[in-house]
Amino acid sequence: MRRARALAGALLVLATAAHAGTKWVTTWTGPHADRARPLKKILVIGMSSDTTIRRMFEEDLAARIAGGTTQATPSFAILPRLTLDAEPLRARVREYGFDGVLITRLIGRGSKSRPPSAEDASNGAPYGPYATGYAGWQGEVYSPGYLSSETIVRLQSRLWSVEDGGQALWTGVSDGVGLENLPRACRQVSSLVVRELRKHGLI
Repeated sequence: MRRARALAGALLVLATAAHAGTKWVTTWTGPHADRARPLKKILVIGMSSDTTIRRMFEEDLAARIAGGTTQATPSFAILPRLTLDAEPLRARVREYGFDGVLITRLIGRGSKSRPPSAEDASNGAPYGPYATGYAGWQGEVYSPGYLSSETIVRLQSRLWSVEDGGQALWTGVSDGVGLENLPRACRQVSSLVVRELRKHGLI
């Protein structure tokens, strides 16, 4: 029994350490989640003006989602250029038959001494067409040059159902500290998002 407890404790420490740089500020599950789950085909969008960062993030998140029964497609594969015009997104969603759209975007950043404001945690209406969340992006998930060991990056990840014109199923707001290592940052955020979606049976 003691050995089992010690092993469980060690696993907990390892899991905590793996995600020490990123944590949830808040999460929300919509009233439409029950009848929409599980989604079968999701389009993954990482809102970034830097194509390398966008591709890195989308590939990692899509690969983690695709580990189950849900298919996931990085948006750069079918929508190479992101714009504020949501119509190209709508067209691709219809063309490829996606039933869900997962969008991650930057909503705030600060430092350890001055973290992002509390208002950032609720940025964006919980309801409305998924294209609204797409058109409201601030331009990037991460941008080279401002990340450091003191930077706190606040991201919003939101899963939309395509049915009924677009319904928000789940939203998570995360803070990441010391995410100057971008590949590691992408893995941390992706892991948090996928674990939460699986917990709620959405994928």
